[in-house]
Amino acid sequence: MGNSNNAARHGYTVTYDSDSHWRVLTQMWGSIWPKVLPYCIFNVAIAASIEYLDKHKNISLAISNEGHTFMNLMVAFLVVSRVTISMGRYNEARGYLGTMYRECRELIQNMAVLTNHNNDTNAKEWRNNVAYQMCILLRCSMGVIDYTEHYVNVWELDELDEDEKQEMTQYIYYKTGSGQNALRWGHGKRTEYEENMRVPVRLAYILRKEIRKQRKMLSKPLIVPQELKLYASVNSFMGGYYG
Repeated sequence: MGNSNNAARHGYTVTYDSDSHWRVLTQMWGSIWPKVLPYCIFNVAIAASIEYLDKHKNISLAISNEGHTFMNLMVAFLVVSRVTISMGRYNEARGYLGTMYRECRELIQNMAVLTNHNNDTNAKEWRNNVAYQMCILLRCSMGVIDYTEHYVNVWELDELDEDEKQEMTQYIYYKTGSGQNALRWGHGKRTEYEENMRVPVRLAYILRKEIRKQRKMLSKPLIVPQELKLYASVNSFMGGYYG
């Protein structure tokens, strides 16, 4: 009977009065005080004994502070090491982000220079589409970086049109109902954040297809080395993203 009462008693919800700090400090039920208080009393007794022996018996049990000096050195070393590691990671991430922005500018500028002899409507439309896809790729990559802070899915960004959103939800995100689904070929169930990280990969594929369309859209298509130069900017961009 006593055991059943104790079991029922330990199942009670711990309550406390948040308006009274004294009641919170002195509350025994649901508090750690019963386990900690004996150690506190023992610690105070040791401190009182050392003080008594030092003042009345001339027996000093003091410990040299040289150990604290050594500990200060160790703590300073650890703090500096941690700060150095943090700064290294920050600078590395900053470098990757700079690569993404640089390659975005480089691709658009190189495309404009290499195709400036094509001024017909199809050429202008192709340059506009490539520049647009590149900007969308950069925006979605930044959306992936910001996801952990704002929790906004990349395929829900306002900058994407309906066709692009449908493309993303069809091949990227697995909670889309019927239709083709990339999850079938995945190694396992992916989280929402992992699905967001896949969006720029798909957009890079779309951008590469758009670049290849120059063979049909331009009256004077780019030669192979010039086309590969545009692909190289996409590859370098994705290298920064993967970093």
